[in-house]
Amino acid sequence: MPPLVGITSSPALRRSPVLEVDRSLTTLDRAYVDAVTDAEGAAIILPVQSPGNAAVSVEHLDALVLSGGGDVAPERYGATRHEALGGVDEARDAWEVALIAQARRRGIPILAICRGVQILNVALGGTLIQHLPEHDDGNPHLVPGAFDGPSHHVRITPGTKMADVLDTETIDVNTLHHQAIDRCADDLAVVGCDEHGIIEAVEHPTQPILGVQWHPELITHVDPHHRLFSWLVQQAGGDDHRSAR
Repeated sequence: MPPLVGITSSPALRRSPVLEVDRSLTTLDRAYVDAVTDAEGAAIILPVQSPGNAAVSVEHLDALVLSGGGDVAPERYGATRHEALGGVDEARDAWEVALIAQARRRGIPILAICRGVQILNVALGGTLIQHLPEHDDGNPHLVPGAFDGPSHHVRITPGTKMADVLDTETIDVNTLHHQAIDRCADDLAVVGCDEHGIIEAVEHPTQPILGVQWHPELITHVDPHHRLFSWLVQQAGGDDHRSAR
């Protein structure tokens, strides 16, 4: 039986052509599902719901992917809202913070992607840069036209879990974010930065948790990005937490 990997999703509104009213949807780019299943995991989409349901949801999972999406509410890390903030959904923030806590309690592996690494950092006590153009001399980090190919370099710290998983100390990544980690949470270690010092990768020193600021699910065809999902599924296949399901 393949490991069951839960993937967080984004709330959205869509105009129903039949009902002619806006209806709430749960959305997720298909690339996340494909990346998990290509790594021989079974994917399940996790809709935003009451944080009280996080424990029972995680009990049925072998791994968790924190997906990309809108900005994290800055009130969670003691900041006021920047005018460039977009897509804030406080219900999603609360749900994912609860999922992170339960996943850590069970010791299941976590792969945090883009917004995912940001909510992970905030959940563990870190802070975010709300709008990168004001902090890095205008170096581009939001390049949607090159979503499926590399846009800049990231240097990975030698000897880290991330370097071992990727089997490299330099990686070319895509870039689809206007926010990034500012102060890294005490429970996480910075293991990758771009050429301008922006944090691009973190890991937990003892738990199976990796986080990246880029979108590896969109470039699994470019080596070594698929290795992140292979790592996740391999970790999820361990006996310790699966026997407790």
